[in-house]
Amino acid sequence: MADPHYQYVDETFSLVNYSWILDAASKSDVLQLDSRTRMTAEFDKKLMANVFANPFGQNQLHPDHFALKFEVRRDHLVEDALNALTGPSAENMNFNMPIRVVFAGESG
Repeated sequence: MADPHYQYVDETFSLVNYSWILDAASKSDVLQLDSRTRMTAEFDKKLMANVFANPFGQNQLHPDHFALKFEVRRDHLVEDALNALTGPSAENMNFNMPIRVVFAGESG
């Protein structure tokens, strides 16, 4: 016999949705762990795609393929970062990747 209240049951349980269970610091820890897990999964996915696309290593792996790269000027750090995040190329960005910040005119 089917449960008549089944339509009200949320099958995706998340502790973050219940503000009375976790305090703010614990929620922050959960979100950081989730973010780290997603970044690792995305990194692994890109790495495996690259390995299968180049099985004999014809093309070397470039670090820019495995990070979200921003080039900013030191004098306009916030402005350049916001422009990079909201600009026309933002639609193609993968926000599950680690962030790599490069300062304009500097090596490294």
